[in-house]
Amino acid sequence: MRRLIIPLFCLLLCCAPASARDRGVVRIGMDWGYGMDVYRYWNLIYLDSEVGYVVQDQDSEIPARPYAFFTLSAGFEPVDWMGISLFSGVMGVSTGRSLIPLGLQASFLPRGNAVAGPIFAVGVGTALNTDFSYSKASFGLLGAGWRFRLNNDWNMDLLLRGRICRDFPPIWDSENRNYVEESLIRKNFTLSGSLEFGISISF
Repeated sequence: MRRLIIPLFCLLLCCAPASARDRGVVRIGMDWGYGMDVYRYWNLIYLDSEVGYVVQDQDSEIPARPYAFFTLSAGFEPVDWMGISLFSGVMGVSTGRSLIPLGLQASFLPRGNAVAGPIFAVGVGTALNTDFSYSKASFGLLGAGWRFRLNNDWNMDLLLRGRICRDFPPIWDSENRNYVEESLIRKNFTLSGSLEFGISISF
C-alpha cells in the first residue's frame, strides 16, 4: 500500500500549482484502505442434502480478519459544508468473500468543504456479488477523520469508520463438504461489524 500512496501523493503535490480554477460543484473521488472484522454473528437453518433433516448453526466470533477495500465515487456539494456521493468498487466482507458495494454517502465538514478540518461521514448501501449477481447484502458506515487541502480543487481525507454488514453468504456444509443449495436454506442471517481505515482523494 505504501508503494501506491507515496507516488500518488507526490503526483498530487505536483498538480497543485496547475489547479487555479474555481472549485467545482461536481466531485470525483477514490477511496482505498484496510479493515478488520471485529464481530460476526450467524444463525443458519437448512435441510441436509443427504437425509433431509434440519440443521441449525448459530454462533458468534471475534474473527480479527483483515481485508482491503477500494471504491470510486461521484457526487456533488449542495452546500459549502456537505458533500453527497454515490460509490462502488470492491470491499472485503469475510475470509474469501468480497462484494461490489452500491452505496450513498454523506460527508459533513464544519469548517467547509474547501478547507482543512474535521470530516464526518455516514453511508448506506446494498451490494452485488463479484459475478455481478444480486447478493441481497446491505451495509451501513459511520466515520470521522481529517481533511487535508492539497490545492484549490483537490482534497485528501483520512477516515476511520465502522461498518455493519448484513450478508447472505453461501452456506458451507462441512459434513457433506459442499455448499447448501438455495432451495434447502430456511434461514440465513449473518451480521458482521468491522473497523476500517481509509484514504480518500477527491477533485
